[in-house]
Amino acid sequence: MKHANAWMVICIIVVLSIASRLLFLGSVREVVFDEVHFGKFISSYCCTHERFFDIHPPIGKLIIAGGAYLSGYNGSFLFESIGQPYGDTRVANIRMVSALAGALLPIIIFILLRQVGVSLVFAFVGALAAILDNALIVESRLIITDSILLSATFGALACAVASAKSIQYGRSWMWAVCAGVLSGIAVGTKFTGLTGGALVGLVFLVRAYQAGYRNAGVWIARGVLAGVVCVAVYILGWVLHFSLLNMPGDGDAWGVPTGAFWQDFTTVHRQMVSANYNLTADHPYGSKWWTWPFMVRSVFYWQGEGNRFIYLLGNPVVWWGGFIIFCIGVGKLFISFAKGRNKFLSSGSFIFLFGYFLSFIPLMRVPRVLFLYHYLTPLLFSLLFAIWWLDSVVHVKKREAIAVAASLGIVISFIYISPLTYGFMIPDRLYNIVFLVSSWR
Repeated sequence: MKHANAWMVICIIVVLSIASRLLFLGSVREVVFDEVHFGKFISSYCCTHERFFDIHPPIGKLIIAGGAYLSGYNGSFLFESIGQPYGDTRVANIRMVSALAGALLPIIIFILLRQVGVSLVFAFVGALAAILDNALIVESRLIITDSILLSATFGALACAVASAKSIQYGRSWMWAVCAGVLSGIAVGTKFTGLTGGALVGLVFLVRAYQAGYRNAGVWIARGVLAGVVCVAVYILGWVLHFSLLNMPGDGDAWGVPTGAFWQDFTTVHRQMVSANYNLTADHPYGSKWWTWPFMVRSVFYWQGEGNRFIYLLGNPVVWWGGFIIFCIGVGKLFISFAKGRNKFLSSGSFIFLFGYFLSFIPLMRVPRVLFLYHYLTPLLFSLLFAIWWLDSVVHVKKREAIAVAASLGIVISFIYISPLTYGFMIPDRLYNIVFLVSSWR
């Protein structure tokens, strides 16, 4: 009966995830925010093969380009400016890969929570928070790579945990390979995906420590395998990058490839790191890292006719409520740890807390302008930890009532922000009400 209930919950999560990402996917038929950049990259990979330069690795863009090519996109659209009409271009087809990757994320969140022993009802709340977080939805519905990054990062972690928990020898190695593949995709999409690779390694190191001296080598070997696969996938992305971009283009200003792959590989990495850290231009919607958990500043993405907008804004209940619970949980946990109780280490949930700081702290030291979407990886780690902690302290008899209340809050808050997520028309009388915080505009 429990297994039947779990599968029913998974089915609900799948349906809601797909609906939230795919409904009205082509309704905004103009270039939105960074689609103006990523659209050019996708066109180069799939169709024109003109060289370009980007500050991020190629894999996420390659995946979207592959989906666009299979859908029949011919690269004729020029992506000249934000707000440019798409005309006859089937924009929903080009956005589809990002949307499907975004739809996978809540399922992965649910699996991770169940892997660390969270009850079915609270695991569903965690998944629902990921499904109905407005910021995650926005990032999933555009021609950008963040949904691929997030699903690959957390998918790699889920596979590593599955490998560490598997009692079947063959499956354990299989999950280790899967963790390596997804880690490679994450790092190959953005360098912040290194968090996923680091956490995969940590999972296997912890498992080796738990296995003891005699059996530690087996788990270290699995970690090494995952690392080798990760590197191989990452390099494969660059092989495809150099192979596909064989025509002159704007990227030639940064240097024309020579065939000598390793030299080109090292050169482009030096240029990417330099370009990333030397971006000095300010932006009116940039924000400081300490404001992100409080969602002080939104990011303006698009404006249509009338009161139609798209802003990057999270679900207030998920962001504010989740962060409050996260902070309380961290405080309580460290007090318990200081008193000699080691539930924190034995539960495996320390991975979530470690992941939060590992993904957040490096961003604090980045000198260039950053935006609210840079917090999405730490946000999800804080959500995972908050749900785990809440599940561990709430009495079994109270879980369903709290879960229902939390779910209602998430749904209502999602609906409140949804006009700014999907670009729906906002009546004049509601305009000032939707922008709950003045700095969101």
